[in-house]
Amino acid sequence: MKFTKLSTVLAIATLPFFASCASWNTATISNGLKNKNITYAQAREALENGADVKENWLGRCFLEEAAEQNRRDLIELFVEKGGVSCFEADAGKVRSPFSLFMYAYKKQDADLMFFCLKHPDKSKEVMRLQLVEVANQMFDLFVGNYSRISRGTWASEHVLSEICETGLLTDDEVKLFSPETIKAIKTQKFLKRCASGDIRHDERGYRHTGTNFIAKDAANAKDENGNSALVLFLKNCDDLREKDLEAFVSAGADVNAKSSDGESVLYLCLRHKNRSRECLEILQKAGARFTKEEATAILMKIVEEKDDSFAGFTWNGLVLQGADVNAKIGEHSLLYVAKLNNSEYASVLEDAGAKLLPEEVAQLQKKLNEDLKKAIGGGDLEAVERCIKAGADVNDKVVAKDGKMYSPLFLIEIASSGSFGYPVSKIRKLLLDAGASKMSEEEAAMTSGLRLIRALAFVPHQGWNPIAQAVKSGEINLKAEFDGQNAFHMIADLDFSEISFFREKAETIDESFIVALKNAEVNINKKSRVNMTPLAVAIENSNNIAVMVFLRHGANPNDTIPIKGAFGDAGQKTLMSFAIECYNRLVDASRSGQDIDRNVIKRANEIVSLMAEATGTKVTDL
Repeated sequence: MKFTKLSTVLAIATLPFFASCASWNTATISNGLKNKNITYAQAREALENGADVKENWLGRCFLEEAAEQNRRDLIELFVEKGGVSCFEADAGKVRSPFSLFMYAYKKQDADLMFFCLKHPDKSKEVMRLQLVEVANQMFDLFVGNYSRISRGTWASEHVLSEICETGLLTDDEVKLFSPETIKAIKTQKFLKRCASGDIRHDERGYRHTGTNFIAKDAANAKDENGNSALVLFLKNCDDLREKDLEAFVSAGADVNAKSSDGESVLYLCLRHKNRSRECLEILQKAGARFTKEEATAILMKIVEEKDDSFAGFTWNGLVLQGADVNAKIGEHSLLYVAKLNNSEYASVLEDAGAKLLPEEVAQLQKKLNEDLKKAIGGGDLEAVERCIKAGADVNDKVVAKDGKMYSPLFLIEIASSGSFGYPVSKIRKLLLDAGASKMSEEEAAMTSGLRLIRALAFVPHQGWNPIAQAVKSGEINLKAEFDGQNAFHMIADLDFSEISFFREKAETIDESFIVALKNAEVNINKKSRVNMTPLAVAIENSNNIAVMVFLRHGANPNDTIPIKGAFGDAGQKTLMSFAIECYNRLVDASRSGQDIDRNVIKRANEIVSLMAEATGTKVTDL
C-alpha cells in the first residue's frame, strides 16, 4: 500500500478551508454593507484576509453600494483594492459593470468626479468613451440652459476643464472643449449669475464666493447691453458683502465701468440698500470714481440737507471728483446756498471756482448784514465773528423803532443795557478791527446814557462802589441822558428794597452819588419826554427810598403831572394826589384778588406820608 505524502494530504485538506475563509470575509463586507453597520477597519481587515472586492452578493457591486450610502472612506478603499469602476475593463463576475465616474456625474457629485479623474485608470479606452459622453452632455447643458445647472457642490465647468487635462481625449475632441471655449462658457455663466444677483456657491469644498473661481476669466466681460459683470452684480444682488467686492477687485474688474444707463460702479454701490462704508472704501481704494453728474448730484444733496458729508463723501472730496461747483439748486447757485447756511465748506467751493449769480451778491450781502445785527443783538460773539469773516458790512445801519438809523457799534450799547454778561468790549473790538466807523455825536451821547443806565441797573446787586469807580475813570458821564431821562429818573426806576438774585440788599441810596449828580448840575426836577419828574417816577414805582432821598435833596413835591384822558392829556394833577391814587390802586387790586406784595402796599403808604409831610397836606381819602 502506497502512502501519500503528509504534505500533499494537508495541502488538499486545507483548500476548502481557505476557500471558505475568503468567502466568509467577502460575506462580512456584503452583510456589513447590507446592514449599514460595517466600519472602515472591518472592511480593510476583510479585504486583507481574502475578501473579493469584485463579488456581487447584493445584486450590485460593493463599490456601487458604498456610493449609494455615500461612504467615501469605503469608496476609496474599494478602488484601492481593485473595485469594479470605470477604470476596470474586465467586468469579472459583475454582469453589468458599474462606473463610479458615470454614477458621480448622474448624481452631480463634483467631489466624487474629481476623485475618479485623479485616480490612476486601468482602462483608458473605457475611460475615454465615458469622458467624451460626459463632456458632450456638459457642453450641451452649458449652451442650452444655464439655469438647469444646480448649485451647491455642483461645478460642471471645472469638471469639464479637468476632463480636457486628463490626456485621454483626442486632439479633435479637445478642440471642441478648448480653454477658449471653456472660458467663454464660464464667462457666460458668470454673467448670468451676476444678473441674478447670486455669485456665492460652494465648489470642491471651498467656502468662498464664486468670483474666486470665475471672475478672473470674466471680470470685465459684458452682456449684450454693455453691462460688466460687476455692474450686473451691483444692480441685482440683495446681499452686498465686502468680500464680494474684494474678489472682483482682485480679479481685475474695471471699477470705473459704466452701466448701460451711464451709472458708475461707485454710484451703484452708494445707492445699494445694504451697502456699507467698507464697500465704498474698497472701490475707492481701487480707484473708483463718480461721473461728473453723479458727484454733482451728491454735492447738491449735501447742500440741500445742510450736512457736511453724505455716506462719507465730503464737499471737498466731491469737488476733487469733478462735481460741478456752479450747478444750481432751484434758482440759486451752490455757493449762495452754502454761504446762506454759513457752511465752512463755502471756501472749498470758491477755491474750486464757484461763483455767485449777479442777483445773489446783493441778496447774500443783505442776509449777512441782517445776521450780523441779530448776532450783535443777542450777544453771540462766535456768530458775530462768523458773519464778519463771511463779509458782512460792519457799517450797515440799523433802523430803530423811531425810524432813525443807528450804527452796529451803537447796537452793542442798546443790546448790552439789559443783558447781564454781554461781551461788550469783545464784540466792539471785532467790529472796530473789521473797519467799523465811529459812532455819531448823537449816538455817542446816547451811549453815555446807556452806560449810565447799565451801571445803575446793577447797583441793587453790586452796590454803589462799581459805579463810583466808573465815574472816577471817566467811563460814565453823570450828565448823560437817554430818551429824555437823566440819572435821577434812572435811580427812581430802580428797586432798593427787594432781595436781589445775589441775595444782597441795596436798601439805601448812596447820597454822596446824589450830591455828585447835583454838583454836576444834573437837574433833579427835569421832566422826561412824557413830562414825568424823577420824583413822579419814584412815586409810580413805589420807590419810597428814592422819594425820601429826592425830597431831601431838592425835588419839588408840589409839581404836577398830566392827567391822561382817552384823547390825550386832560389837565394836571398834583404829585400828592398821584401818590394817593397809586396807593389806592394797589389796595383795590389786592382786595380784588390780585397777587400784590404787601411790602409794596406798605411802601406806597409810606410815600403818601412823605409827600403829605413835604406838602403840608392832611390826608383824608385813603
